[in-house]
Amino acid sequence: MKAQKAGKEESQPKFLPMVRRGLGTKGPKIQLQSNHFRVRVGIKDGFFYHYSVAMSYEDGNPVEAKGIGRKVIDKVYETYDELKSKNFAYDGEKSLFTLGSLKENKMEFTVVLEDLTSRRAGRSDAGLDSPTDGEKKRMRRQSQSKNIKVVISYPGSIEGP
Repeated sequence: MKAQKAGKEESQPKFLPMVRRGLGTKGPKIQLQSNHFRVRVGIKDGFFYHYSVAMSYEDGNPVEAKGIGRKVIDKVYETYDELKSKNFAYDGEKSLFTLGSLKENKMEFTVVLEDLTSRRAGRSDAGLDSPTDGEKKRMRRQSQSKNIKVVISYPGSIEGP
């Protein structure tokens, strides 16, 4: 894929964007923002690896609550050595990216999150459903720990620069 020009060899890029004729020529012009960004890595032969992340509770139900994913991956990082040797990016839901592969294509971890909390509702002596101001002050937050199973599996790679 090299071209000759005036006796000099010039390299052309490996990949070119697809040309789409007539696209964007009709209708009003708008400003568009996107949520992607260019990544430059100093390693020439590096590969980004994309891993799928699945999380479930002990009973097999998937973890769907917002914000728990990052806490779980942080706990995996603190507890197990498999991620400590890699720099990775996690999207908070189902994707984890690394520069270079992990040791195995599929890894399973179990972590315990202890900071999940709930409030016990009390009743006043009058039998009303809502607690009085004094009861609200006495209500304690009960700590609930949850065992969460994390499966990180390899679906594919993205070629580096």
